[in-house]
Amino acid sequence: MSPKAVEHIGLALHELATNATKYGALSAPAGTVSIRWTVAAEGSEPEQLRIAWHESGGPPVASPRREGFGHMVIAQLVPKALDGDARLNFLVEGLRWAIAIPIASIAATSRATPLR
Repeated sequence: MSPKAVEHIGLALHELATNATKYGALSAPAGTVSIRWTVAAEGSEPEQLRIAWHESGGPPVASPRREGFGHMVIAQLVPKALDGDARLNFLVEGLRWAIAIPIASIAATSRATPLR
């Protein structure tokens, strides 16, 4: 992955983890977070990296009254920076976030030489 992709995906996951710890599933003893990723193509579409974040076992979730910096990061900034598409769902049983990013947008353009 390119450094830009690592930085942006890391930023989104950090924001999700911070919010899960403060307000979501990780703020409750029985809360869990599931993170899954796949690389796949559908039909004639190019390959995409798909990442899904699912929270469960935490306090009931409601849509926020305002959309702050974190919301902007995970719903707009990261997907736009990586030419991807993200969905953010505030389900009562837990927050769901999914992003699909074209592989071409995150592929490293060169390989580093290994240290000897």
